[in-house]
Amino acid sequence: MKKTFIILLTLSLTILSISSQVTTAHTSTIGTSTGSFRFFWFNTTVEITVDDPSLFNKPLPLGKPTEVNVTVKFKFDTPLLFPKFLIGTKLGKWIMFRDFNANMDAEINLKAVSTQNWCKVKLEQDKVKIKNMSTEFKEVKTKLEITIDKGTIALSKSMIKLQGNFTSKEKWGLQESGDSKEFPVTAGYDGTIAYTVENHTVKIPPLKTTNIPINITNKGNGNTSVKLDVSTEIENWSISFNQTEIILGLDETKTVYLNVTPNVKDFDNETIEIKLLPMLTEDTSLQGETVMFSLKLVNDGSLKETRGLQVDTTILTALIVILIVVLILIILLKRKKQ
Repeated sequence: MKKTFIILLTLSLTILSISSQVTTAHTSTIGTSTGSFRFFWFNTTVEITVDDPSLFNKPLPLGKPTEVNVTVKFKFDTPLLFPKFLIGTKLGKWIMFRDFNANMDAEINLKAVSTQNWCKVKLEQDKVKIKNMSTEFKEVKTKLEITIDKGTIALSKSMIKLQGNFTSKEKWGLQESGDSKEFPVTAGYDGTIAYTVENHTVKIPPLKTTNIPINITNKGNGNTSVKLDVSTEIENWSISFNQTEIILGLDETKTVYLNVTPNVKDFDNETIEIKLLPMLTEDTSLQGETVMFSLKLVNDGSLKETRGLQVDTTILTALIVILIVVLILIILLKRKKQ
């Protein structure tokens, strides 16, 4: 009995809506509740989310796209007096869409904008389709591509606004709806540095300190702290930098000195490894690629030359002494004979 009453009520409301459609001019924006008379209007809801919001909690890399998975959801709500069992039926479709054979697909228009020119955004699709809409959320997946221009200053900030809007078609009894979300974007750090040395092979004198100049240049996109380290230890040598850390501004070059002292008179040639670790001065957790290079330390032979000269002088002195003694003896012998 109750079901029969609901059906009769629905039929009467349908007839009323049909007759009103014929006699009433359509004067409003499609999807609003003014204009063609409708007894039933269906509210809609659009929701946009990103699958991994934590992507926006850290700086994004420069020069290469970062893909963000986006989920778009849509549903409609039935009016209070609308019998839910009519949803999907020909009669229900006529009431909702004025079309007995409507496919009940909803199109959501998508848009993404960035507040800064150095942050480029691109949607995989600017329109997605929710097939066979219902009173429960249905969803579709798409992607957002974010690219930070190379050369952007590290830790620069931008905002991305992601929008999704449902626009009801003509004659549909669905209200328009939309959703928008904003996400912060931070430019990443390029820790590129370069070094120059006069020669990778350096002559080293024994028992003396040699200061080897090393020029370091910041080629990255932010103020850079560089830690300097010698990864090779050599017994009986003293090797250290005059500074263990330097700070470089954009495109700045500074010179550091590697102080090398062999603490023995005689030593073999050695090779040492140098490490340069760049990191963003404002946030040292952001690091660039470690630069490594080697220097060959060669005995300059000065000690050997000195020792050779000392031996020759001793022999020469001994010969002179012997010669003098021989001369004296000869003189003495001649006097004795006289």
